[in-house]
Amino acid sequence: MDVIQSTKHSISGSCRLRFGDGNWPNCSSRLLFRERIVPVASPDYLERNPPVHQAADLLDHTLLHAMSVERSWYDWNQWFEQFGLLPSAGLPGPSFDNHLLMMQAALNA
Repeated sequence: MDVIQSTKHSISGSCRLRFGDGNWPNCSSRLLFRERIVPVASPDYLERNPPVHQAADLLDHTLLHAMSVERSWYDWNQWFEQFGLLPSAGLPGPSFDNHLLMMQAALNA
């Protein structure tokens, strides 16, 4: 707990920055900013594969999937739904339960 001293008052409290829906036990929350989720690819990957001009183009690309117990993370199906696309069956690409490994795989793709 941090204590901030001023000349007239003492204020104590704590502050945490968290990602999620803001529904945590024994906490009050305020949305600081909305996230913007965009697909990314290494320059090498983009040079070797068909161009991406619109969301539907990604359906033909290898996608890296983040597996998470916490469902506040977007997955590719949710991302495509934002563009009115409903992918059939499973989307191509490997799945990762570690975001650092997934980022490294993106750099090596």
